[in-house]
Amino acid sequence: VGNMDEAFKAVKQIKSPDVWENMAHMCIKTKRLDVAEYCIGNMGHIRGARALREASAYAEVDARVGM
Repeated sequence: VGNMDEAFKAVKQIKSPDVWENMAHMCIKTKRLDVAEYCIGNMGHIRGARALREASAYAEVDARVGM
């Protein structure tokens, strides 16, 4: 799992959807939904990124992850 911020900085310039998908999985596991939204957007999943933005209205983190 390691340091998600360092991993994000390392892959920020990569255009491969597979890399972004793996990063999104790790972000969801570590409950870093702010970075997960960015990863899902780079994958090209507009509906998923929109769902994460809408889920940010919930105060509880577990409720946002469950969306």
